Amino acid sequence: MKKIMLFPYNKDSVTLLNNFKGNKEYEIDVLCSFKEDIVAMEKEFESKRILLTNDFEKYAKEVDIVVFCENVSKVDPLAYLKKIEYLCLINKGFFLSNSLYNEIKLRCVDNFQKDLLDRAVIIENPYDEELKEKRRTLYPINTPIVCIMGFGENCNKFQTHLELYEKFFDKGYKCFNIFSNYLGKITGGEIYPNFFFEKNMSLFTKIQKFNMYIRDIEIKEKPDVIILSVPYGIMPANMFISNNFGEFAYIVSSSLQVDVGILCIDFFSTLNEVYCDELRKMLRYKFSVPLDVICVSDIKKRFIREENSYINYFLNRNSDVSCEFDNCDGIEIFSNLDENYEIKNRCLNSVISKLEKNIKVF
Repeated sequence: MKKIMLFPYNKDSVTLLNNFKGNKEYEIDVLCSFKEDIVAMEKEFESKRILLTNDFEKYAKEVDIVVFCENVSKVDPLAYLKKIEYLCLINKGFFLSNSLYNEIKLRCVDNFQKDLLDRAVIIENPYDEELKEKRRTLYPINTPIVCIMGFGENCNKFQTHLELYEKFFDKGYKCFNIFSNYLGKITGGEIYPNFFFEKNMSLFTKIQKFNMYIRDIEIKEKPDVIILSVPYGIMPANMFISNNFGEFAYIVSSSLQVDVGILCIDFFSTLNEVYCDELRKMLRYKFSVPLDVICVSDIKKRFIREENSYINYFLNRNSDVSCEFDNCDGIEIFSNLDENYEIKNRCLNSVISKLEKNIKVF
């Protein structure tokens, strides 16, 4: 079993640690933070049996692999690059996602730094089988499909996916997980195939190939349920931030018949039935996906018009904010800022109940 250091302490590493049940391949031994985050990290994980440190150089030597979490806090990528230079110096392996690799590479000032960066192990899914036959229709998928969509990259999809998987696991169901966050690979799940993000492949071909990919999983793994969290968002955030125009959600929903749909949205202080019903209509008519559960995330965005970008604010239960919502005609709703875990448990358990009762999609 390979010992892992996670770096840095941020929303993704917290989510992974809080929901990591271990597997036969990896064990998380160390969580390392930037120096300014050590107090917050120690407070958050004071009851966890894991080594917490901000001394990267000392403890990187004691693990097998350093796993770099996505740059969700939008720190300067040079901070990552300096750590990578040290790991190359001591000949230590390290994992990056494709997106983080590209983000850091933009800050490399010479070929030497690029060569060091290229020593990373890029976590990816190389599945790229040719279409087995010319088909005008898709393969039928008989395994129940649960699809987790969101408003964007950071809206608790990863957390919701891991928590839902735990519910299925505790009930004895065999799940196959396809994560939008590459850290899902550490948990024993899979990430989306490389072709899914190929710019020179037609939408028609991506839909066919993803349908074939899921069919191959169904035949090989024979899972009881397949859970997918979809990259990016279901729609543009605004006229400057496209979220890929919901393309990835469209590929998934066009490839498969989704049985249960979960939508993770940005933080709102109030949520009413009219708004929830509009979300239901959007998922139904744009993606043919039912809306069964809404997760109100603990992430609030502030858009910066001058830079065509936004800043994520990661809220917690001490932020003195909460979300108020009403029942919405069959849609279960929970907030990740709610201290009442019974509501979240009820909502996630309702997903399993709907599949067990074989409820129709619409």
